[in-house]
Amino acid sequence: ASSRGDLVISNSAGVCGLRKKIIPLTATYTVLVADSGSLYTMSAAAGFVITLPAVADCSGCEWDFVVKLAPTSNGYVVDSAANDVHGAAVTIDDAAGDSKGTAGTAVDAVTFVANEAKIGDKLNIFSDGTYFYATAIGSGVFTSITYT
Repeated sequence: ASSRGDLVISNSAGVCGLRKKIIPLTATYTVLVADSGSLYTMSAAAGFVITLPAVADCSGCEWDFVVKLAPTSNGYVVDSAANDVHGAAVTIDDAAGDSKGTAGTAVDAVTFVANEAKIGDKLNIFSDGTYFYATAIGSGVFTSITYT
């Protein structure tokens, strides 16, 4: 038993059969703390903005975002209210082997760039209540995911 209200599994069987909640997005959206653990699919050629909750409300929260339809006229922007995002992106189609990220300086947003991001590109964000930590993986060119 836990005095903090944690889930305690008392045998070695573990927990099986859990599934992520999938939330399809086709327009501007504000992420909910209550949806921590969810996977958001992004599907709009025109792209849109996804706004994160205040970082102070998000200790222990984690979300995944995946490109379901490649944006063509605007990108998908995962935006924070303040410069509190740290992280890095790796793209597969980068002959120079470059990587990009925040290099220790927090930024405001992660963008899947129009006409460069591909279906399956993914962003994971989690928070400790002080910062958001963002890891992006892309199958496009080096400039297909940006931190700004």
